[in-house]
Amino acid sequence: MALLSRAARFPLAAALGVALVLPAAPALAAGTQPTAVVQEGETQPFKAPIMAPSSLKSASGLYLPLDPESGVAAAKKKWGGYRLTSPRGARCMPTVGATTEHLGQDIATKSGAPIYAVAAGKVLRTKDGTSANSGYIVIQSTIAGKSYQVAYIHMWDADAFVKVGDTVKAGQQISTVGSSGPSTGPHLHLEVWTGSWMAQQLNVMGTPAALDPIAVLAAAGLNITAKASSVYRPATPSSCTYYARGTGVIRAGANDTSAVLATFAAGDTVASTPGAMMNSRLRVTYKGKTGYAAWGSFSPFYVAPAISTQAGLAGRVSTVTSNVNLRASAVSGAVRTVLPKNASVTATGRVVSGGTWREVKYTPAQGAALTGWVSAAYLKDAPTAPAKPATPATPAKPTTPAKPSTPSTPSANAITTQASLKGKASTTTVAKLKLRASAPSGAVRVLLPQGAKVVATGRITQKGAWREVKYTPAKGTAQTGWVSVSYLKDASSSVASKPTAPAVKPAAKKTKKTTANVWLRAAPKTGKGIVVMKKGSTVTLSGTTKKVGGATWYKVTLGGRTGWTSGAYLR
Repeated sequence: MALLSRAARFPLAAALGVALVLPAAPALAAGTQPTAVVQEGETQPFKAPIMAPSSLKSASGLYLPLDPESGVAAAKKKWGGYRLTSPRGARCMPTVGATTEHLGQDIATKSGAPIYAVAAGKVLRTKDGTSANSGYIVIQSTIAGKSYQVAYIHMWDADAFVKVGDTVKAGQQISTVGSSGPSTGPHLHLEVWTGSWMAQQLNVMGTPAALDPIAVLAAAGLNITAKASSVYRPATPSSCTYYARGTGVIRAGANDTSAVLATFAAGDTVASTPGAMMNSRLRVTYKGKTGYAAWGSFSPFYVAPAISTQAGLAGRVSTVTSNVNLRASAVSGAVRTVLPKNASVTATGRVVSGGTWREVKYTPAQGAALTGWVSAAYLKDAPTAPAKPATPATPAKPTTPAKPSTPSTPSANAITTQASLKGKASTTTVAKLKLRASAPSGAVRVLLPQGAKVVATGRITQKGAWREVKYTPAKGTAQTGWVSVSYLKDASSSVASKPTAPAVKPAAKKTKKTTANVWLRAAPKTGKGIVVMKKGSTVTLSGTTKKVGGATWYKVTLGGRTGWTSGAYLR
C-alpha cells in the first residue's frame, strides 16, 4: 500500500497555502524498526520498509539475506555475523520432525536478526511459526533472468513486515530470525525452487525441484559463502540410526493400505539411509524387513520406553530359550549377565513396550540373585497347572481330568485385553483417520478429525498395533471401532512410576553437558558419526582425551554408546 501524499492527508492546509509544521521524527538507531502509523480508514499499522545496509548488496543487485557485519570488531557485533551450517542434500534426521532430504541451506545467527529479501518479488505465501510448525515466507523472484520461488523459513511472526500480495524490493527486511518448528536453534533456512514451493517434497525422494540456494545465488553474482564466519560441509553418512518413540507398524508401501511387515515398540532401533523419505514416511529396516513407517514415529535420540505393570504377570516362571543378555534397563541397558539357555527366571510384573520386554529375577546356582530386563521373545512361560476338580458328593468313580492341551500361539489378528489400557484417553495426530469396524481392514465407520479425543476400551490386536476406542463427536451418537496406534497420542499419566532405589549407590562419575547438537564419533574429528547427541545431553567422561588439530577431544558415553566428541561442545 502506498503512502498518501502530504496534500491529500492535510487538505485544508494545502488549500490555504499554509505550511504545516510537524515535529521532526526522532533518528533511529541502525537496524531499529520505525514506529508504525495508522492511516485513516486502516485497521492495521503501516510499516515503512526497512532496507539492508548497502554493504550487503552485490554487483548484480542481489542482497545477502543476513548481515555478516563485515569490518565490525567481534566484541561489537550485534548478531555475531552468520555461519553456514546444514547444506542442501540428503542427511540423517537431526531432530524429531526434521526431513532426511534437506531442501535448502541453513544459515545460523542470533535470534531476532533481520532477514532481507535476496531479490525483488511478490509475496505468495506466509505462515506464522509455532513450536511444532515452521513459520515461512515464500516470494516469487526473478534471479539472473529466471523465475524462482524463494522460501525463507523458521521465523515466528511471518506477517510482521510483509503480507501476501506485497511487492518487496531486493534488500528489504521481510522478517527476523527465529527457531520455530523442527529446529535445533535460531537460524534462517533458505530454499530456491524452480517450480511451486513444496510441490514435490512429499512424493519424490531427492526433490529435484529444490535447488542448492548457495549455488544458484553464486551463479547470479551473490556469494553468501565468502561472508560466512564458518562453513560446515559434512560428508553424507552411509546410514542412519533412529529410535521408535512409541508403538507403530512398518508397511510394504508408503501409504496406509499396504501390508503390515512388522510392528515396533518404543525404544526399538531401526536403520535407514539419508534422504530415504516418501509421502511423509521413512524407509526403514527393522529385524531384517524393509518398508515404510510414519515419519514422526522416530527420533535420532534414544527414547527410553515407559515402564508399566502387567496384571497377573508377577511371580510367573519362565525358561530362557537361548543365551540372552539380562540388562539393567530395557532394550539397550548395560548387560548385567548372560542368561544361559534353559535358565529359570521369575517375572516381577513390570514390562515395557507393550510387554515385549519383561523385568525378571534370576538366581544362579552360585552367587547372588540378579534382577534385570530381558526380551520376552526369548522366554517360554511355564504352563499353568489345571485346577483340581471338586470331589462329587456321591462319586461312583471320579473321572480323570482331561490333559490340558498346549496353548496355541495367538494369531496377529487375535483380540486380547490389556487391563492397564482401559479408559486411557488419546488424541488423533492426523486428519481423516479411519475408525474401522475391525482391524486392520474393516469397514470405515467414521473419519476422525485431527485432535479428536478417543477413549480406549482395553481391547487390542496385532500385538498392540491396533486399539479399540470409543469416539463421542460434538454432535451425533458415540462410535466404537478400531484405529492404528501410530496415529494416537496418549495423554500423559498424572502419576509417574517411582524408580526402584539401587541396592548399592555407585561411585559418582564425572559428567558434562553438550552445548549444541553434536556428533558422537567413532574416532576424534574424522571418525564415523555414531549418533547425534542432543543439546543439553549429559555424557559420562571416560577419562581419556586426545589433542587433534589444536582441539581437545573427549571419550564419552551416552545411552550405552561410547565415542568421541570435541571439548568445544561440552561444559
